[in-house]
Amino acid sequence: TVRRSPLLELRVTTRDGVSRTDLDPEAEQLAGGTHAAESPLGVRPYQAYRFATTPFNLGFAVATIRPDITARLQTVLRIAELERMLETRIVLNVQDRPLFRVDVELPAGLRIDQVVAPGEFHWSETTRDGRRVLNVYLAAGQLGEVSILVAGKLGETGPLETLPLPRVALAGIERQSGEIAVQTDPGLRVDAQELAGCERILPKQLFAWLNPEHRNVTQLALGSRGADYSASLVLSPRKPIVSCRTISNARVTTHAVEETILVEFDIREAGIRQVAMILPHWMADSRVRAPLLRQKTVTPAGDGPQTPVRMVLEFQDEMMGELRILLENDRLLTGDLHEIAIPRVESGRTERQFVALESAGRDEVVVEQAEGLETLGRQQRDWQTLKGRLGDGLTQAWTVIPGATEPRLAFRTRQRKTVATAGAQVRLAETTLVLDRHGAYRA
Repeated sequence: TVRRSPLLELRVTTRDGVSRTDLDPEAEQLAGGTHAAESPLGVRPYQAYRFATTPFNLGFAVATIRPDITARLQTVLRIAELERMLETRIVLNVQDRPLFRVDVELPAGLRIDQVVAPGEFHWSETTRDGRRVLNVYLAAGQLGEVSILVAGKLGETGPLETLPLPRVALAGIERQSGEIAVQTDPGLRVDAQELAGCERILPKQLFAWLNPEHRNVTQLALGSRGADYSASLVLSPRKPIVSCRTISNARVTTHAVEETILVEFDIREAGIRQVAMILPHWMADSRVRAPLLRQKTVTPAGDGPQTPVRMVLEFQDEMMGELRILLENDRLLTGDLHEIAIPRVESGRTERQFVALESAGRDEVVVEQAEGLETLGRQQRDWQTLKGRLGDGLTQAWTVIPGATEPRLAFRTRQRKTVATAGAQVRLAETTLVLDRHGAYRA
């Protein structure tokens, strides 16, 4: 009777003087096959043979049963201006025999911060044929789908122009494929060159396993069909595309002119850390409301006591998307001529500029100078846009004519005099209210 370990595969190579027969329970008992004496390694009966005389010759070829393994490697490479992070999830499909050890070939310069595997496990690093290898030991053995996570920091801290594509592969496993998602800061652009053993794929092909919050920042997606692949990643800074719209509003009350400037930026392709604009001298001490504002710097933009000022706003981080900046300033209302501040934004392209006037006092507000401006009617779409920003108190509004070099709006207040009358009372009156074709009311 021949018995074998379940981890071994036997094949008969020589058979002289013996013949194959069925397993005999008595012979099995003589061979130590009772339950009490059964091997802890699970040794089981293989085949039985009968011989009539000796000598006889019976030979076997013995091979270790290896697990049937297919592997998928899902890698995320995060590239920032000064550092790079690598995270790889290895998904194994193990059949036929439990898997106790996984050897992962690591890229050069990777400092492992985290290794996660199912059940109780241990890991260590070795060197094989000049390559770094991560050895993951699975204490209980794993069958079916097995997931292993390896994460760490790649390379030294500092800016780079080119970066070799980090290669993560499994040693001793032929059927393996990989997908790599390359993510960068908004201010960086990445391109793959000198591709070997891998190819570009659509980023949406990675959405099945990529986190939803990481999909928009994935600039490049690569796929490989084996363990041997390489490429060169070329990094270059993006140029931001900045456009803005400004709204200058002056609210005239009984005693003050409450001036507000709203600057709305649209920042695409890359982030910016500061914006600059030219303002009248009386706006130098204005209050600034902006997200993540770090510092406000105000310097004269020329010579003279009433020269315009340049205001530079610095932020704590690179700003992208929609950015709103609000400037507020209050001035004492006098009988002199008052101007409304119209900023000249130096950061990006200024698409539209609006000027609004709101009368909230008793006196009449009279516009005396309007240069480079076009009056807005209440039926125009821009008026509704301003109304949504400023509220229902809007009295008059203008838009800056494109190409106007120095738009200007000046006003003063005219006191309404109290007229003494005879004190007559009207006990009965008729009023006719007419709405014309232009939407104006006439009474």
